[in-house]
Amino acid sequence: MKRAPLLQLFALLALAAPLAWAQPPAHEGAVDRLVVLAFDADETDSPYRLGLATGLQRALNVIDGVYAPPVGDTLLVAQRAEAQGTLDTATFAEAFGARALVSGLVGLSGDGEGLVIDLVFAGPDDAVRRVPVSGPADNPAALLASVVEAVVTELELTLSADDEAQVAAVVAQTPSLASLGAVGEAALGLEARDTPELQAAAERDAGSSWVLSERAEALAAAGELEPALAASLAAIEAAPEDVEALVKRGVVLAAAGDAATAREAFAAALALNPAHAVALAGSARFAEPEAARAALTRALKAYPRYAAAYLELAALQRRTDDAEGALITLREAVERVPESASLHAALIGELVRRGEGDEALAVLEARLAADPDPSAYALASALGEAQSARALEILREGRQRYPQDAALALAEAEVLRGTGNLEAAEAVLQEALDAAPTNPELANQLAITQAQAGRTDEARATLEAALAQNPQARGVLERNLAQLLLEAGQNEAAIGVLEPLLARDAGDPELYTLYGLALGGAGRFDQALNALDEALRLAPTSQDAQNARRLVEQNQRLTGAERLAFDPDVAAVFGAGLSALQADELAAAQREFDRAAELQADVADEAGAEAGTIAFYQGYARQLQGDLRGAVEHYERALEGLPESATVLNNAGFAYFRLGRFDRALDYLTRATQADPDNSEAQLNLGLVLFDLGRFAQAVAPLERALERNPDLAELRVDPGDGEPLLLPELVDQARQSAQ
Repeated sequence: MKRAPLLQLFALLALAAPLAWAQPPAHEGAVDRLVVLAFDADETDSPYRLGLATGLQRALNVIDGVYAPPVGDTLLVAQRAEAQGTLDTATFAEAFGARALVSGLVGLSGDGEGLVIDLVFAGPDDAVRRVPVSGPADNPAALLASVVEAVVTELELTLSADDEAQVAAVVAQTPSLASLGAVGEAALGLEARDTPELQAAAERDAGSSWVLSERAEALAAAGELEPALAASLAAIEAAPEDVEALVKRGVVLAAAGDAATAREAFAAALALNPAHAVALAGSARFAEPEAARAALTRALKAYPRYAAAYLELAALQRRTDDAEGALITLREAVERVPESASLHAALIGELVRRGEGDEALAVLEARLAADPDPSAYALASALGEAQSARALEILREGRQRYPQDAALALAEAEVLRGTGNLEAAEAVLQEALDAAPTNPELANQLAITQAQAGRTDEARATLEAALAQNPQARGVLERNLAQLLLEAGQNEAAIGVLEPLLARDAGDPELYTLYGLALGGAGRFDQALNALDEALRLAPTSQDAQNARRLVEQNQRLTGAERLAFDPDVAAVFGAGLSALQADELAAAQREFDRAAELQADVADEAGAEAGTIAFYQGYARQLQGDLRGAVEHYERALEGLPESATVLNNAGFAYFRLGRFDRALDYLTRATQADPDNSEAQLNLGLVLFDLGRFAQAVAPLERALERNPDLAELRVDPGDGEPLLLPELVDQARQSAQ
């Protein structure tokens, strides 16, 4: 850990006048935001640098209404401020909205047997106080107890009896001095890694909730979910009062797809401290939109630099048709966390989606001007097709500046692939892989590029070579190989790779999702749906599994369970389109489906089921992007090959409805319900068209049939056009009343 920024800050604070402290917020629901900085210690006492700081943060966060952000983030702000020459208390007050900063200087006592910690408190107005605390050098728990007591007293925190018991319980979990440094490093919140030091700490202090919860998060980040779940459970059993352990338990459960138990863990954390930002954001993942929005807003109030919460909130706003709100959220986010590449990527992506490519480029260039690091250059890959030439210029400049950075090679290859220049993309990746032959992601992307170029055998050989170089990454690379085969339309080969993986790890919902897609692509629809049902049993909230199931059901309905016989080249491109569609990469999906249609026209009768299926997906990709006129044009072509498909008729009818062509909409939707009376979407859309036309009596029957066939539609809200949105059963009641 770099000590200079904190020493410089302490030197500045020592010159400040000891003014009065701001009082803790008094109104109900307010958050008392405090910042804990890493302590300063020499090498002899180095475990206390991070161990005491993260322990203090952990103890403060069990107090009702108090929140202290991860110490790693406060360290990032300190280092950034030092580089910019703005290191003062106002920097932290502005970044975190904090009432006070706390840190300390650790040194030996006069007799050399104990430690003296000179606690340093600073307010946003540079009010400074120093409070000495002493204790035995070999007893971290005793030292931390003294530190926490002094901080509570100095900052005039009001603790209930429950708060006091919770703080004492957390302090009692302090690991031994030999483990303290590794646990403090893990608790920074910067990167979850299962280091040898953390593994040794887990053996040495096997009963500490601190050690167990940090190890659980590191294991989950490495994809080792079973031991992560066991460690996270042991952590909360060791100390049910440890809020950080409960939060990490929720994170691990969410990664394992256990939404119900994850929700319980986050709720238990919030019962102890309703102001805990990470628990609030975690609970939002499993809440209805309005409750999720409120929880994320409260999380950002507690922790204004919480990048993940900004991303979740913006994604929620997009899902609820609040694109303007998403843009505002992301603009605020990059101002609050200006060094975050993920936030800049999200903002650039949002601007590109809105067709504001020039502004997206301006955002990137401003980021490069402020901090031209490799992650800033890599953002160019998000600029979109319209800015691809400038993106390549930026990426090549970045690669000249950072020639060994693999992320920049990956970003350049991504842009080249997006422009269809597969040969150049392959050359970039091959050069980078030659320089870093053990990098599995370079091998993975090279294999994907080779597969997209139609050289699946070479792609498979590339991944198999990577397996030899990276045996520890076997599971990841085999999964990537299966994904590659899926995208190449080689569904039976993908099944052959996935089945041994499932035999080794039958509890992985992602594997079952891939397996279901492969089975569906092979025309084995019933088996595919069973596999996807298992994925959803393991991970009920998995968006990927839900999307895959809808896709397989749609394909089954689309073709009447008939197995399509695509030419291999067509199958590869069409499979890539389906993969892009499932990943919600709509522009890429449209490009692949259009390419598949061109190839199909060269090899077969355009009026066949294969051509009809491709045309349907050409229309579907356009419809999802709001291009309704382009959608109906391709749906009409799809009906030439699939004239009785209720799915095509329903989608065409709905698109015509949105275009105001009620005559065509009624015709197509009526035919859809006749072709498949059990198609709840067609019944719903027919009822909505009739309702919109004021034909209320006729609307009731199809709306009721939609609810009978899909009871989940009872939660659907529909805009009746003259008031607040109604639940679908309420709309049916209104139709009945209006018909009388």
